[in-house]
Amino acid sequence: MLSDVENVVARQFDLVFNMPDYLIDVYKASGLDVAGHNGNEDWQLPKPATFIIQPSGKISFADVPDDYTKRTDPSAVIKLL
Repeated sequence: MLSDVENVVARQFDLVFNMPDYLIDVYKASGLDVAGHNGNEDWQLPKPATFIIQPSGKISFADVPDDYTKRTDPSAVIKLL
């Protein structure tokens, strides 16, 4: 589990996307301030990436959906563990 303030780690692995203007407008209209939550002026969201990394450092599972609203099913991750 990683808490990544200001998406520092996510940027290093190209796991951040800039929100398009239309989506920023939708979020603002809903009272959601992504930039304020991020602590900067960036309207960026991290991609919902899930990795299983072995003690050796080998990545044995990776899932980075194109759709930021999709998440890896936790039961699938548990089976893989």
